[in-house]
This record gives sequence, C-alpha cells and structure tokens, in this order.
Amino acid sequence: MASYACHIRPEKTNLVIINGFGVFTFFVGVWLYLNLPDTMLKRSIDLKWYSIMIAEIGLFLLVVCWFLYGFEKKTKDTLSPVGRFFYRFGVA
Repeated sequence: MASYACHIRPEKTNLVIINGFGVFTFFVGVWLYLNLPDTMLKRSIDLKWYSIMIAEIGLFLLVVCWFLYGFEKKTKDTLSPVGRFFYRFGVA
C-alpha cells in the first residue's frame, strides 16, 4: 500500500481549479476588507472579520498549491533534505 501511495500524483486540472479558487477568494477578501466600513472596534464578529478570514483561506489554498507545484516537479533524487523528509514522511 505504501509503495502505491508514493506514485499518486494530483492531476494538474485539480491544482489549476484550486489555485483559481484561491486567487478568487484572496482577492474577494481583500476587496471586501478595503470597501467595507471600519467596524473592528465594536468587538464583534462582523463582515470585516469575515473578509479577513476569506483572504486567509485564499492565501492558504495558494500556499498549498504552490508547495505541491514545486514539490511535484522534482524527482526523489533531486529533492533537498527537507523535501526528502516530506517525501519519506508521506510514504511511511
């Protein structure tokens, strides 16, 4: 089972869709943050707080996609020590 799991690769179309959703949510969150009224001092969860969370979700998706894109391009022999750790950790 572990030998099979190391050969599973995410499809490029899925990464493109997730990357696009990440860009969309990041820019929607930033746009909402800049255009909503400033209500952060009322100490409540409001639309300004939700816009910050939307932007963070977008950034998280982008970081995951960029990490997968950079990691998938390399083979096991050309990985750095950190990459080899993650490769081994994923197989074990």
